[in-house]
Amino acid sequence: MSKGIAVIAIIALIIGAFALTFGISTWITMAGTQGTEKTSVDYRSFDATIFCSPASTWQVIPWSSNITVTLETDEVIYFSFQAQAVVRGRAGGDSWIQVNLMLDGLLAPIAYGIFSTNSSSDVVKGLIGFQVLRTDLDPGTHTVAIAYMGNVATNYLQISTFFVQWFPAGAF
Repeated sequence: MSKGIAVIAIIALIIGAFALTFGISTWITMAGTQGTEKTSVDYRSFDATIFCSPASTWQVIPWSSNITVTLETDEVIYFSFQAQAVVRGRAGGDSWIQVNLMLDGLLAPIAYGIFSTNSSSDVVKGLIGFQVLRTDLDPGTHTVAIAYMGNVATNYLQISTFFVQWFPAGAF
């Protein structure tokens, strides 16, 4: 009886050793292929007040202006910006703030957010932002920043974050 248990134990050890060897070799193979995908990230966060002064004039958020991205062939880039917007109502019309992605010094028309109120006297707070995935950029070095403008000089942004990630097109 103990001879039969010993044979079963040896067979179980052989199967276990085979399974362990197979598992380790699979893990090594997968770890080697997963590390080949390139992903790069730039993240900026700022907790300060930025007024829209002078009004109706595009300005660049200072902490967002030194970001450079180098894209290789077949890479895509993802942008995400969020901030708290505070707009003050005004008599006779809307009060608003707009934020836009600036790409290579130009406003990107498909990446923007607007926060507004039509109140004549209230102060309104809310989230302003955008997210966009660009698949159409040429390889090479690009500069990115966030531009903002408001139609009332006392409107402002605060507590803002900017996330930029670029990676191979087939990675998503």
